[in-house]
Amino acid sequence: MSAATPNVYANIPQFLSISNAASGDTDLIAGTSGYSIVVASLTLVPPNSTAVTITFKSGTAGAAITGAMPIGGASNPPMLQATCDRGLFVVAAGDALTMNLSGANLVAGFLTYWLERSV
Repeated sequence: MSAATPNVYANIPQFLSISNAASGDTDLIAGTSGYSIVVASLTLVPPNSTAVTITFKSGTAGAAITGAMPIGGASNPPMLQATCDRGLFVVAAGDALTMNLSGANLVAGFLTYWLERSV
């Protein structure tokens, strides 16, 4: 999955479809100089019964901006879904939004985000 290039329209909702099966770090949205990425909602589903742990990061090999979130398998929720009008989490200005998967298991879904000008 290659990183999406966001339109630089501050505070305008943008949408990203996710389909990723790569273990480790994958950039979902490319960083834009002078802007932070604010994630407002997300839905992620593993399509089979194999458990996978997801962590979002600020940039590839960057700092984790969420905790490790296990989904799928026998003892975890079957999906991850969250929303917040003010934003669930924020990526550091200029950094890419990176998703880390604990294993090479397909995770599909979507997220809503906007770019916020850094001050």
